Amino acid sequence: MMQEDLTMTRSEAQKWWEVTNKRSASLSEFREKEKKGLAQIGRLCEERDRAIDKANELQALISFYKEKAQEAQSNCDNMSQAVHQQAEALARHVGEAEEEWNRHIDPPLVFFRLFCFCQNMLRSIG
Repeated sequence: MMQEDLTMTRSEAQKWWEVTNKRSASLSEFREKEKKGLAQIGRLCEERDRAIDKANELQALISFYKEKAQEAQSNCDNMSQAVHQQAEALARHVGEAEEEWNRHIDPPLVFFRLFCFCQNMLRSIG
């Protein structure tokens, strides 16, 4: 009977040893997977940070070019207004020249050339 108790104890010890080895193996596998997971998390965090930096750079570029486009639009509007004002002034001068032409039957040749020049300018602008 003693022998059976001892064998049983050995059998139970063997089972406990197998369970412990399995648990140790499982714990080692878990720790290895944990290391790999933490490394993967670290790489993903670095990648996320790079993506955030790139997005910030792109946002800064968008803001810069948006500001430049607004400046260009403002300059274009100002130039358009200036050209319009110059065209109106030129039209007034041509009108005055035409009135002067009508008042004088025999205008000097220089005045006629100026009148033609102004008319041609108006046609090219308009």
